[in-house]
Amino acid sequence: MKRKVIVSICVLLGVVFSFGAGWGIRNQEVVKQTIIAGEAQARAEDEEALKGKALEQIKALEKIKENLMTKVETTESAKEAALKQVEALKIANEEAIRAGELAKQEAVAQAKKEGLVEGEEIGYKKGYDEGYQKDRPRDPVYSEVEKIIRNSTFSLFPWASCASLTADFVNEMREKGIRTGTVFIDFYGAGHAIVAFDTPDKGLIYFDWVSVTKGENVFIMREVKVDLEKRDFRYFKENNLSLPYPGFNDIVYGVSIIW
Repeated sequence: MKRKVIVSICVLLGVVFSFGAGWGIRNQEVVKQTIIAGEAQARAEDEEALKGKALEQIKALEKIKENLMTKVETTESAKEAALKQVEALKIANEEAIRAGELAKQEAVAQAKKEGLVEGEEIGYKKGYDEGYQKDRPRDPVYSEVEKIIRNSTFSLFPWASCASLTADFVNEMREKGIRTGTVFIDFYGAGHAIVAFDTPDKGLIYFDWVSVTKGENVFIMREVKVDLEKRDFRYFKENNLSLPYPGFNDIVYGVSIIW
């Protein structure tokens, strides 16, 4: 009897130990699955955060692209306006030459009437002076340009641009009889407009618009360098000018001047 009791106790203990071991294994499995689920959720949250940042970067790039396209359109409009001005000047020049030739013919006829051998020469000089030279702008000397620049101050309105500033200045100079060039500087994906003078004593010189104080819309003109021979010439860096926006590629790949 005693032996049977001992056997029963052993069996019972075995059952209890087996149950305890099985519960422990199941508990470990639950913990393991919970950890795996937590890690998966964390990864999903990280992926969502990365996705959000990527979308923000895409929006920023789209904004930059939009700004570049606007600048390109503005530059093209300025080029078209300048070409129209050149065509108008060409027509005016041709009319002046025709007027000069007519005056020359009239003077020659009058000189022949009076029996003057010098009639043709007098008529030519008169027609040239009164026709072609009268309407042709002249190139200023360097000291005259310095005086013009000292007295030139401009306000840049929100809707204005370098192209509009340049066009206004060039038109003002031409009305005063001073030959002034519109300079188009081409960058990769953008453009810029400045002015030029071809002085008899200093040669070709360039001027750009610089704000009086950073952030203000009042601009003065400053002489700048435009090196057409130097490879990978960085316009804003070489002239110690601020970039239009961070990351702007200011390497010049083309320059054109319209007089």
